[in-house]
Amino acid sequence: MRARQICVWLLAIASWVFAAEPSPRHPVLWYDTPAEDFMWAMPTGNGRLGAMVFGGVPDERIALNHDRLWRRVYFNFTRPVSAHLPEVRALAAAGKWREAQALFLKTLQPYGGRFDERSKLGGGSVNPYQPAGDLELHFPPTGPVTGYRRSLDLATAIATIQYQQGDTWFQRQTYCASTQPVIVTDVTCDRPGQLTFNVALTRGHASGKFETVHTSAGGGMQRGSGLDPECALDIHARGNTIFFKGTFDEGAFWNMQTSVLVRGGSVAPQGTGLRVTGADEAWVLTTIAVDQEAKDPAALCAAQLERAARSLPTLRQEHITAHQRLFNRVALRLGSLPADQPTDRWLAHSRSSPGESSLYALLFDYGRYLLICSSRPGGLPANLQGLWNEDIHPA
Repeated sequence: MRARQICVWLLAIASWVFAAEPSPRHPVLWYDTPAEDFMWAMPTGNGRLGAMVFGGVPDERIALNHDRLWRRVYFNFTRPVSAHLPEVRALAAAGKWREAQALFLKTLQPYGGRFDERSKLGGGSVNPYQPAGDLELHFPPTGPVTGYRRSLDLATAIATIQYQQGDTWFQRQTYCASTQPVIVTDVTCDRPGQLTFNVALTRGHASGKFETVHTSAGGGMQRGSGLDPECALDIHARGNTIFFKGTFDEGAFWNMQTSVLVRGGSVAPQGTGLRVTGADEAWVLTTIAVDQEAKDPAALCAAQLERAARSLPTLRQEHITAHQRLFNRVALRLGSLPADQPTDRWLAHSRSSPGESSLYALLFDYGRYLLICSSRPGGLPANLQGLWNEDIHPA
């Protein structure tokens, strides 16, 4: 897979072990501009679900992943080649390593192919890890943006966007709850009734444009087209929830659901998404389930959202406590972080001024953070990108 900010060498840093008392430090990555691409978005995850927060204004994109969402188009078939194994072993036992290797490569390699052999894509290819989609928040522009800050607190695993627009100060905080399979985005402002925005679940960044095939007063449905012709999408909204189902040509499918709860104001369906109007605060709850973890992933999503909504008053602190139970096991102090300099500028400055020891400590913490977020007990091991991916065909 192509080089990314969350590349494998950074994950490897997590293997370094330094014993320390639990630390109240809050190492933070922060920027004064939104992310221009996936590499610079802010990752958060709970080992099963992953989210990359771009921090855009007025349009926010949060790229979503589920660690078990893989295509199932390639299959390895058993070949009747075991008769060659004694000969390979005999060559190895005789010290003829090159001959043993040559015979092994010639006779014992697997082969595979797609479920649809007409595609002519075979040769033992690997099923690709897939993006689930995107959560999009669209805010009406109400004036110039000032005081913008985009930050990722490694000690709490919360991504925060703050800015002022007009006379109102806005904040969005996103985290993948460590204690429940739900992604939470908490949207607040400092003036009553100033939150008005649209919410959508899409796969547009992965699958191109959508063709609307059905709309009604209660919502609509879309079918994917464009960059991912092998994936059909059904999306509609009802009440305060968006329902999303993606189905690949081979039959593998997944569901996503997003519910919005508000304090003040209202939530209503609008097309295939939701419209929040005049709220004081809004909680956008998103969950993802795949066909391999439940016979009815849609029902599982609904149950997970219901549970998260009931526990919302305590969910944030429960998440922080569970995350810090892992993150605070280790502390490495090599100087103080420059509080007045965005991380990208600090990183650029360090290239021309080597010896920034605090940068190494931040890299160490970031490596641990990525591994904590991308792999937990009961989940899959982290892949080369942790669990974050926006590509249909990752290299």
